[in-house]
Amino acid sequence: MPKHLIYIFTGLTLLSAAFFIYFGYNTYRNYSLPPGCQKPIIPTFGGCFSKFSIKNIAIDSQHTCFEVTPNNCNSPSLTVRNSCQENIIMNGTVIPPSVEKCYETSQDFFITRNDIGQIGTSESRTCLDPNEHLFLSGQVGEQSYNFNISFRDIAVEKNEVEIPPEFRSCFSVFARASDCATVSVRYSCSEPLTIGQEIIQPKDLTCQTVPGEKEIVKYESAPEEDKRTAIQGMLGENPFRINYTVTKKQCE
Repeated sequence: MPKHLIYIFTGLTLLSAAFFIYFGYNTYRNYSLPPGCQKPIIPTFGGCFSKFSIKNIAIDSQHTCFEVTPNNCNSPSLTVRNSCQENIIMNGTVIPPSVEKCYETSQDFFITRNDIGQIGTSESRTCLDPNEHLFLSGQVGEQSYNFNISFRDIAVEKNEVEIPPEFRSCFSVFARASDCATVSVRYSCSEPLTIGQEIIQPKDLTCQTVPGEKEIVKYESAPEEDKRTAIQGMLGENPFRINYTVTKKQCE
């Protein structure tokens, strides 16, 4: 068989296999069942394992400014999101109409070395020497950190980064080897950071107002039979009710 026909035949075979796996996977899943009862063709690791669920949610209220959302991934639960103008009170829990959420703004930059060997930073991608050996000590807040990173033959030969535990969630270092070796930093801590002679000041918090949202009920085990349940609530001075069904275990 001519070589070009072999390539065409192989490509069509792979395309058919991908088509079967994708559509077979999706048609085999039964989305009316809890996630732990769905049987995909392709085994997965991690994810959702609940074998019972919350369904048939009905809200008995004149108001439409709040939402009730089920989460049937693991330990089925209900969450209420309040976009109204007044507090919602359910099961003794107050859900405000709005809350302010604030988070640290991350800064991304590259480590540089100038012609006389001084360490600095740049917001633009900056190539280091292909055989760079970067040893850097500095301060994050009142704590010390150390980098010991070296490259050789388009590979990272050493990548030793010591960051105090309390800053590891907001201070990350990435060494990448290629024709353009780089060391980049992502920083979102609330303390100043020194790199070489530079002091990186933390950025102001970014805040936004969002609707209040809270989980109001959560189930760790399934009832013996499907159970219709109602929860009373108050929106300001107006009563309302949420009705839903907690299903029994639907598979082994």
